[in-house]
Parts: sequence; C-alpha cells; structure tokens
Amino acid sequence: MVRLAVAGFVRYHRTPVGAYDELLASPTLVGGGLWRLHLPLIAVDSLASLHAGRAHWALPKTLAEFSGAPASRRSVEARGPGWSLHAAVVARGPTVPVWMRVSLAQVRGTGEVVTFPVVFRGPAQLARVEVTLSESASFADWLRPGIHLGVLLRGVRMRLGRAR
Repeated sequence: MVRLAVAGFVRYHRTPVGAYDELLASPTLVGGGLWRLHLPLIAVDSLASLHAGRAHWALPKTLAEFSGAPASRRSVEARGPGWSLHAAVVARGPTVPVWMRVSLAQVRGTGEVVTFPVVFRGPAQLARVEVTLSESASFADWLRPGIHLGVLLRGVRMRLGRAR
C-alpha cells in the first residue's frame, strides 16, 4: 500500500447546477489494483453545488472563495473559514489522453456509507505544483505544503455515478 494525499482544483463550466469552482482533497491508500477515495475536504463557491453534493453523494461540501485558474498555467487559491490553500501550477511535457475510474466512499449523517464511481476522460499533462497552505487548516496534518508532482487536466469530461 502507498499512502498519499490527492488534491485538485476544478472549474466546472457546465453542470446541472451551473458553473462553479471546487477544491477537493483526500488522504488515501493505493494498492492491490483498487483506488477508493473518501473526500473529507470539498469546498465550492456555489450554494446549489453544496446542496446537491450533500443530498446526492454525501459530499461534505463547504463554501469557499476562489481566485486564479490552474488550467491557464497560473496559480489558484481557495479560502474558507480559518483556512487557505494556494497552488502554483507549471505544466511539463506532452499532453496525453487519459481515462481513469475512481470509486468514492462517503458517509451520510445517519452513518450509512454510500459509494459511487467517478470516471474521467480527456487530455492530461504532468505538472509541477507548489502548494502553500495555512497552518491552521484542519487538513494541514495530511496535505503537505511544498513542491509536488501533479497532473493538469484541461477539457476533461467527468461523470459521477449514482450513490449506492
């Protein structure tokens, strides 16, 4: 098993609840051919997305403010109550097609665990990501600041399956 943290900034242009920005992060274990994530941190700048994510997929969405755009090779930042996370993204190398399926497991307020697939398809490019975050952030003990290997996805299609 490999222990790592996964984080990403996403700008959704077309969704059933409209356009919005999102920051998601997960401490995770990868091994045995299965990659299942749990998202304890998912921040958005859309009240409609917050409500839909909580109701349909048990995602613990919280509101945040966003600035910047990583897909345009700039920095991006999210700020929520008592925390901030900044990422400077520099793409490296060729763009290649990628297809990935991840299983998410979330917990409803009732204690029920729901799982659902997320499928990504589109162009990807390796990137150098420099992360800065506030020490007071609740996720600072597992999402580390510094320089990390990343992947820049532009124009990717994503589909969330039904929660079961």
